[in-house]
Amino acid sequence: MSRLPTPGRDDGTWGAILNDFLSVEHNNDGTLKRAAEIANAEQVSAKGQSNGYASLDASTRIPTPQLGGAGADSTKFLRGDRTWAAVPTASNATATTAGIIKLTGDLDGSADAPTVKKLARVFNVKDYGAKGDGSADDTSAFMAAVTDAGNGTVYVPTGTYIISSEIILSDGVTFMGEGYNSCLKRRTGSGTYLVNILAVRSGKNIRITNIRIDGQKQDIIDNHASLAQDGDHMYVTCNDIFITGGQNRDQPSKNISIDNCWLHDAYYGNVEPDDVDGLTISNSHIYYGRDNQINGRNNGWGGYCRNVTISNNIIYGGGAISTPDQFSGVQFIRGQYITITGNSIYEVGNTATNEGDGIGLEGCRHVTISGNIIHHCLQQGVKIDRTVEGQPAYWDEVETYLQNEYVYSGGNKFMALQVSQGHTPPSSATSDAYWQYHADYESPQFSMDVTVSNNIISNNNYLSKKSVETIGIFFQYCDKLLVVGNKLFGNTYGIKNGYNLGELEIVDNTIENSIKAGIAFYNNDTQRALPVIQGNYISYSGTKGIDTVVPAIIDGNTVANNAQAGISIAITGSVSAASPCILVARNTLKDNGDSGILINGGFSMTMPVEIRDNYAPPSTVQPRLLGENGTPVRCVDNRAGSQANELWYFSHSDSVWIDQQTQQVSKVTNDYTIKNEDQIVLVTPTANTNITLPAPNMTHPPAHPGRVVTIVKSGVSVNSVSIATAGGSINGPTTVSDNSSVRLVSDGANWNIA
Repeated sequence: MSRLPTPGRDDGTWGAILNDFLSVEHNNDGTLKRAAEIANAEQVSAKGQSNGYASLDASTRIPTPQLGGAGADSTKFLRGDRTWAAVPTASNATATTAGIIKLTGDLDGSADAPTVKKLARVFNVKDYGAKGDGSADDTSAFMAAVTDAGNGTVYVPTGTYIISSEIILSDGVTFMGEGYNSCLKRRTGSGTYLVNILAVRSGKNIRITNIRIDGQKQDIIDNHASLAQDGDHMYVTCNDIFITGGQNRDQPSKNISIDNCWLHDAYYGNVEPDDVDGLTISNSHIYYGRDNQINGRNNGWGGYCRNVTISNNIIYGGGAISTPDQFSGVQFIRGQYITITGNSIYEVGNTATNEGDGIGLEGCRHVTISGNIIHHCLQQGVKIDRTVEGQPAYWDEVETYLQNEYVYSGGNKFMALQVSQGHTPPSSATSDAYWQYHADYESPQFSMDVTVSNNIISNNNYLSKKSVETIGIFFQYCDKLLVVGNKLFGNTYGIKNGYNLGELEIVDNTIENSIKAGIAFYNNDTQRALPVIQGNYISYSGTKGIDTVVPAIIDGNTVANNAQAGISIAITGSVSAASPCILVARNTLKDNGDSGILINGGFSMTMPVEIRDNYAPPSTVQPRLLGENGTPVRCVDNRAGSQANELWYFSHSDSVWIDQQTQQVSKVTNDYTIKNEDQIVLVTPTANTNITLPAPNMTHPPAHPGRVVTIVKSGVSVNSVSIATAGGSINGPTTVSDNSSVRLVSDGANWNIA
């Protein structure tokens, strides 16, 4: 292979190597050899041919015939296979097909800076002509924006927008403002404008956020109150936000969210849902409504609110006003599966009707009220009650219904006669073992399965200022109620009952500085179960710590520094609970102004009263641990340090005090059979008397191994006292001498003289 000489090498052969290299492309005379004689050389004769290299024309362009086959012209383009094809045309773009998008119509802005308007799914109400100047009626602009938006976003910039007709939100829409200064205000000046501002009617997946709505209630109060309260308007108009379903049966709106809003001054509800499944109201300010601030109702066709969460809102009224224009903070009628949590609720109520609850439930099921702060409400912080309004929900085969609950089924109404789960109501207007046909229009519904927990309920006290007895937590006509872990401070009553209660537990609450009683049970009418009052701390009440006329279990409470008795019991009225009894156990009673435990006389019926394991530390204030004023009680293993007056006193001869130093004594004058609770039988015979011991038994009382009975003959008498046994034998004397005793112990088979 020819090459150039290498410096430093090829000594003596440079000339031969260089001549060899040059001879490849040069003749001996120094001229270049012809290209045709060079292997693999370019064929110059092929230039300008279709199978060679294209040459340039006079304008330095390649003639099109040289680029491909026949048919080339200026309207075609060269394809990869070196053939020419016509330029294809394109259709306009559609929602599902790619195509041409034009600046005019499809896009906004300029050619240099186009903006995509409709593809972004945000519909600004000002693009539809809304002024937002506080005077122009912007209703039509909002309606047009909502119509075009579909499931997009209706955007409300800062401004005050006058609304004269209900704006119905479409499925999937987000209705969004810029905050407090994006305000929708109801138009005033005519009864024609008694409208809802926003409405959801059998809608779904709708969000309302970051907006303010002003219902202009004062205009209605001053000028249109009678019209607003007629059958065509009441509760279904004059709301800031109205949420409903079908108007002939339950067809609820679904998955509705309201958040970060300011809703105020509605004549009825700032939010008024009556048929919705899945509603959240959160992080909003809701205030100054004339009726209930949030007013969950029942639409009259079996529709109701269910799966609702009310959380982290600030809800308030204008204080205790004197006109009938302000009611509850949050109210639900016939609702189910409701959570009300983390809200601050205050200053609601009016003295004209003496109404005003922080949270009110009427005929609701499966509700949790937790973690709220409720204060300065005129009537109750939390009220749980029945309702006679509206109509019951449709029967559901997977629901468990309690006695006295109502349902719709097959066009008829039925009331549960017992607990029912999966038992289908009759197909006609008849009754069966589970369901009773109900022909009346009203269907009173109790509240069921409600938990009130970890709330702070304070300063609901208008007794001196407004002559209204205000209650922290009040309940009646309900069943399966748990009140647990709440802090109640400065109310007229901390917790109080009304009528007709089922199962109820009041557990681990702190109740302080009540103007009257801390816990008060003053109604015994149809009290169907014994309330359990357990583990509470009750102090500094203006009267009694716990005051009840209802048989109850009062266990493990600390009751201290109350002006009167710590625990006071006086049974009055008709007692409905089966096998009623009173148990007062394991309580600590300290420095109360009257007896730590006071059992009053005159019970309306006889029932066992057991006072056991209570403790009163030493006190110079509390007169005694226990006072009994005419009702027999059995006191077992109670302990007390020195009290201001005495440890205890009894007024009834059948009351018994038993502790490590004291045993229960039964006093008899004639034949007597030993009972389970007897420890000492003191006999003063008026005739020859037989005392019969129960038959010994290895496994069952009252004569189990170790059972001890002492029989004493009191005084000197010609009448004898003899001992017999219902089983086994007596290993020892079977008579008792004058002024002596016989002590017997069971070994499970016989009685033995100890």
